[in-house]
Parts: sequence; C-alpha cells; structure tokens
Amino acid sequence: MIRLFIFIFTYLFAVSLSAQKDTAFIYTFGGDQDEQGRDIELTADSGFIMVGATSSFGNGNSDIYLVKVDSNIKYQWSRAIGHFHLEFGHAVKQTKDGGYVICGYSNSKGNGGYDGYLVRTDDTGAVVWEKYFGGFDWDKFYDVELTPDGGFMLVGETNSFGAGDADAWIVKTDSLGNLEWEKFLGGKGKDIAHALISTKDGNYAFCGENTNENKGQSSMWFVKFSNESVISINKNYPKTQNEKAFGILEMKNGSFILVGQKQKMDSIRIDESLIMVDNKGDFLKGIESFYGINEDVLKDIIEGKNGLLFSAGYSSSFGNGGAKGIFGVRSISISQNLDLLYGPVLGNGKFNQKGFKIIENHNGNRLIIGTYGGSKNPYTDIGVTIYKNDTVAQDYDVLEEAPYNDLSLNKSLGLISISRKASSIYPNPAKDFVNILIDHNSKIIKIEVLDLNGKVLGKYFTNLTQINIANFNSGVLILKLYYEIQSPATFKVIHE
Repeated sequence: MIRLFIFIFTYLFAVSLSAQKDTAFIYTFGGDQDEQGRDIELTADSGFIMVGATSSFGNGNSDIYLVKVDSNIKYQWSRAIGHFHLEFGHAVKQTKDGGYVICGYSNSKGNGGYDGYLVRTDDTGAVVWEKYFGGFDWDKFYDVELTPDGGFMLVGETNSFGAGDADAWIVKTDSLGNLEWEKFLGGKGKDIAHALISTKDGNYAFCGENTNENKGQSSMWFVKFSNESVISINKNYPKTQNEKAFGILEMKNGSFILVGQKQKMDSIRIDESLIMVDNKGDFLKGIESFYGINEDVLKDIIEGKNGLLFSAGYSSSFGNGGAKGIFGVRSISISQNLDLLYGPVLGNGKFNQKGFKIIENHNGNRLIIGTYGGSKNPYTDIGVTIYKNDTVAQDYDVLEEAPYNDLSLNKSLGLISISRKASSIYPNPAKDFVNILIDHNSKIIKIEVLDLNGKVLGKYFTNLTQINIANFNSGVLILKLYYEIQSPATFKVIHE
C-alpha cells in the first residue's frame, strides 16, 4: 500500500545544549492499497489541498486522490475522482471561487492510450466538469496555472502530435475548460515540459527535458511564453551527460533556478542537478555535484522567506537507506550563491519514501509532499514534511511516526461508498508480467486478456497470481477477472 504522507519538523531549543535539532512527525493518508502524492497547495483558509492517485478508493485501477486538511494537517475530507480504468492527478490549484482545478491524465475515456485530463471541482471536491485532451497516442498533463481571464494554462507531453517521440505540450483553455489554443515544441527526440510557473511579468515559463535528435542526449530545458502562445525564450543547456529539469523557480532578483537530475551516458548513477539562468535564459552557474553514489533526484525548489533556497526530492545514496539503495525524502538548503548548506535524507531505511513538491506557508513553515512506505506495512501513502525552524538545521532526528489515517471517502459529503475490488494488479504499465493481488476471501475461476476491440487474446482457467503478457503486442490490454462469487472485474493494462 502506497500512502500519502506528511512529515512535520518542529524546531526545539535545548536549554543546556547549543546544538539544534528538528523532530519529524510523519502523517500519512490512504487506504489498504497504494496511494501517490504529487502536489500540495495552500488554501484560502490557511489549510492545504493535496493531490495524487489512489488505488484504495474509487472506480478504477487508480483514481485521482484529492485530500483536504486544515492548518494543523488534520483531515477534513477526501475525494476519489475517476472512472473505470486509470486516472492520475499531478497538480492542483485553488480557484477564486474556492473550488479546485486538477490536471493529470486518464485512460478511461478520451481518444487514446492516455489523454490529458482537466477536472474542475467545487469547494468540497465534487466534480463540476471534466475535459479530455489529446489524440490516439499517450498525452499527459503535468502542471497547471490559473490565467488572469479565469482560464487555465497547462503543460505536459504529447505523443499524438508534434515532430518527435514526444513533444512538449502547452494548452490554454477558457474558464470552462474549452480549448483556446495549443502548441507543440520539440524535435524528433523526446521533449517534455515537466513544471510550469507564472512569471512576475505576466508570462509563463516551463522547465523540462529536450533531446538532441542526433546524439540522443537530453538537456535541461527552459521555455518562456505569453498568454497568447508567443515564445520569448527557448533554451537548453547541453552537457556531456543526460539532464532533465523537474522543478523551476523565479527568484526575487529575476533569475531562474532549474532542478532535476543528471546521468552520464555510460553510468547507472543518477545525481541531483541544479542550475541558475538569468532573465534572458542565459546560463549563470550551477552546483556541479551533490556527492551521491546511487540515485538522487531533485523534484522542486522554492525561495524561502528567510532568503534561502529549499529543494526537495529523493535519494538512495544517503540516510538510513543509503547503503541498501532504499530511497528517503531529500531536503536541501541552498544559499543565494548556490552554496550547498545542508541536505538531510529522511526515511526509515526499510521502504522507499520520496518527495515531489515543496511549499512554504504563511508562517514560513515548509512542507514536502510525496510517498511514504511506513514501518507498519510495505506499501506507500501520501505524506508531507513541515519545517518549523527558520535557520539551517545542524541535525535531524526523526522521533515519532504519527498514527496512520485509514480513511474512507467522506460520507458526510454525500459520496457513495464503493466496495473495493477483490483484486488489484501491478505493475502498470507492465513489460513482461502482470501480478494479480487477490483478496483472501476471493477466488478467480477464469482470466481473459482482450484487446480494445473486445477480441479475446488469451484465456486462463486457474487461480493465477501472475500473467505472462510478453507475447502480446505492445499497447493497451484488457484483463477481465471472473470470480467464484463476486462480479467480474476489468483492468486496463499498458503493455510496454
């Protein structure tokens, strides 16, 4: 079970000691299966809205998971949003009327394998409308910003349109989610827009990865554009290794910071990467090495009220799990001159824990959302980390794991309680095998593998827990499970 989690760090003063310590309290949200956390935002009531995906609740293999908590991280309500296959929420913003807009992707409806998915909800998380964008291939939204005219600006990737394997995709809609314009950027390689911000001059900027079609090597990518789709900056920063940018920040001085990862062409090691560019997109400086030896990635960065830069991600080089290659949540403090001040890795060393987004609230506390594999079970939840101190910490001491929040959907909001499926499948997407996790009270009597036209490609008449799909064509497959007692369950599987 992957759960949504929250780490809380409280700054403590030791009366007789000069050393500083931070205590971490871990809060998690989810059910008895997998949850993923991807974005967290402040709300008008000083609380927080979180988004990701859930396999514990909802209609399909995975639904968008929207969770509201108050300023003390106390659970208020949650929603599972989706249909009969897979939906995933990547970003959320609160709208002026108190509702929310969510972007991500879906393969339940729309035109292709995946479609860009835009959802508008009211202030209780109930869906007001939903829109699908894309063609016959894989198309995904990764970030969204509100526009001054009440509409929405989105970025992501499209494999249906453009020039290459994947092109960066910019979409502008009106306030009802109707398409106003879209733009595709890139060459013949893989080009993706990972994160979007509104800039101080009323424009927009995204960061991502841009691939050299001759060398097959990716670079950090910075693009700035207007509300009318006019591109003013389009620059990448090629080096002798693959680099990708996942997070972007416009600093108070007008410079931009891009964070992500880098990997030498002949190495399996992945290191964190950070560069600074000026307001014209020209390279200024970067941090050459974070001294990791395994896989270390930065996913987001903010400028704190105290003037320091704070970046979040995950690492399997440091912390409790470093020697065993197990991921922990990475939190880095950086000066304005890009001096690396401190970079703890938080985790129990038993199960993977990752950070994806960092924000700062009105009091200067910093929060990281991601996934948390707790000590009570091997699955992960959504979680968040809160820093209470305004100085650079010298030591971190995780003292307490807060009680698990085994939450059902909030019935007081009129949500229908949906029974969990007797089975779940993983991984998805899959290459060679699909594993079937069967409830101990259930028995499968038949499994069918079908294509999207309903043609039966294979049948199995035993209570299998694994299906070999290696001999089927790549694309979308349908697994239909027939039970001895329960109604059949259908799963859509992406076969790579």
